[in-house]
Amino acid sequence: MWDLHRNRGSVQATTERVLAGRGLDPAPPSFEPQITFATTSSTAFSTATSRAQAVRVEPDLIMRYNLQAKISSKGKEKEEEPVLAGWAASKDERQRMLQKRRDDMILAARRRMQEKDEAAGQPAAVA
Repeated sequence: MWDLHRNRGSVQATTERVLAGRGLDPAPPSFEPQITFATTSSTAFSTATSRAQAVRVEPDLIMRYNLQAKISSKGKEKEEEPVLAGWAASKDERQRMLQKRRDDMILAARRRMQEKDEAAGQPAAVA
């Protein structure tokens, strides 16, 4: 902590010092790092609440990769034509094939999860 404080938080400088074999100097007796602890449960609760609000909710893979059109209103995937196996000569065609493969894997995982939920007696999540 002392070396980081002394180097104004430069992790690189501290790491270089350790790797060079110079070691870290002991902190002076007057050095007190700024560490805050929640002392009351209400403070801990407000801190946890503010952290929960700060956490950004990531969209699911269906939303992230715009696969809503491939799912019918029942929540099942629409059947599409099979993709030919092999490696295309065109860069754009290869990219399209890889994106199609990624989409198929996401939809297959979704289908397996729905089947597992149905087998367990839980209602399947839609979209």
